[in-house]
Amino acid sequence: MKVLLIGVDLAWGDKMHDGVCFLEFERNQGKVLGFGYPHGDRELLELVEKRGQGYERIFMTVDAPLVCPNRTGTRPVDRLTHRMFHRQHAA
Repeated sequence: MKVLLIGVDLAWGDKMHDGVCFLEFERNQGKVLGFGYPHGDRELLELVEKRGQGYERIFMTVDAPLVCPNRTGTRPVDRLTHRMFHRQHAA
């Protein structure tokens, strides 16, 4: 059975591009098919629909920005990741 795995990293708002990665798995082997950088919901949906054709199963993961108002300031977990990964621009 051929399975498509789609990883989506949504941008913060409409000004930035989203990031999408396509991987194919078949018979316990996987390969990267490619990447995409759609701008906005319409482009994202068109890209996913186009790349998803011909697969028996599709599994999609989405990493989306969360807005969590916090009256006391930044959450401890956010402070920790910023401290650990800010040099790699991954916080």
